[in-house]
Amino acid sequence: MTESLFLIVLNTRPFSESSLLVYALTDKFGRQNYLIKGVRTAKNKGLAALFHPLSVMEVQACHNPKKELQQLREYRKCMPLEQLCFDVRKSAQAMFIGELLYKTIREVEANPALFNFVYESVIALNDAHTNPSDQHLYFAASLCRFLGYAPSCTGYSPGSEYFHIARGEFTSQPDLVPGGFTLETSRMFYQLLNGTSRDSKPLLCPGSLRHLFLQHLVRYYDFHMDKPLNLKSPGVLHQIFST
Repeated sequence: MTESLFLIVLNTRPFSESSLLVYALTDKFGRQNYLIKGVRTAKNKGLAALFHPLSVMEVQACHNPKKELQQLREYRKCMPLEQLCFDVRKSAQAMFIGELLYKTIREVEANPALFNFVYESVIALNDAHTNPSDQHLYFAASLCRFLGYAPSCTGYSPGSEYFHIARGEFTSQPDLVPGGFTLETSRMFYQLLNGTSRDSKPLLCPGSLRHLFLQHLVRYYDFHMDKPLNLKSPGVLHQIFST
């Protein structure tokens, strides 16, 4: 059955000599995988570039719930998102957001709240004029709310500032698990949880602390996914935002 829908590209991989596998979040079917034929030829290689991380597409797709791989019939990019393509800081953050979603989202049912959150985050990242180095951190801190393991902020106080990974809340004692949150990264987590990428306050900290925080936050995702995510993009981000 052919369906008209919107999708956000999470990741892509070459398939055969001229085709492309696209892993996407859709508004109607949740996480889906698509095969696009003939876009990696010399004649059509510009089409493959449309499917960059977080590209928002309007498509006609053939959906068979019994198959893991669907096919796109028609597609067009809904908005240029030029900043995500040409600003190296934003393209690196888009890569991270796409990889995080690719590794954590598995449901194949519509989730309007999640789709709208991701869509609005894409627009906010592309349009950001201030705090460009913090956008992906606000996103990663908020995403877990839509995946079923939202952290509790109710216990945060001057005497309970350590975030505990297994308990998902702030406590008075540091978490002793390897890769657990420190006092500094716990405070960052609380600040991020109480803001949004559009109206965020800048994180006044060095790039090394941002990188450490992201490592600890990924550890929180690892715990709830019950396996390491093995993300590659944080290393790229650390090189770009090292100052």
